[in-house]
Amino acid sequence: METITNSINGFEALLANVQPNQQVVYVGDMGFSPAYLRAWISQLQKMAGLSVTNTVAPHSAFSGSASTWPGGVVPYTYDSSMTPAMTNEFEGAIYIWQKVANLKFIQRTTQPNFIIVTNDGVGSPSDSYVGMIDRPQLLRINTGFPQMDWAHELGHAMGMIH
Repeated sequence: METITNSINGFEALLANVQPNQQVVYVGDMGFSPAYLRAWISQLQKMAGLSVTNTVAPHSAFSGSASTWPGGVVPYTYDSSMTPAMTNEFEGAIYIWQKVANLKFIQRTTQPNFIIVTNDGVGSPSDSYVGMIDRPQLLRINTGFPQMDWAHELGHAMGMIH
């Protein structure tokens, strides 16, 4: 129960600092909408037998909710910080997912929702929003991390949490 209460308090503290127009709150390397975090707080409150402050339940990572990529098609592009060697390495992370999941990564053309892969450099965190959002979204990589870490961030962009 103490662990659940600590989690509730931690999420509420994060939300207390959210600006009115802020659309993403990071918990470690995962970005969530404030509404999603409020829904998790409600779930935790239910688990702890506490009164619930929000009645909206969060969706499962792969529940078919709006946070998934329609048809498993994931448009993406690279920003100018990515060298040819980095894009080649990132393509390997994409291949890891395409081997094991019903996903198809395509180079973005005119799609309004897509991933922008950016190099934040050695020493910076790698992170991604969780699931698809209704606009372009950054997937930031640290070039000092191995390819599996980049695949890990792609998992977040697909809707996975840890």
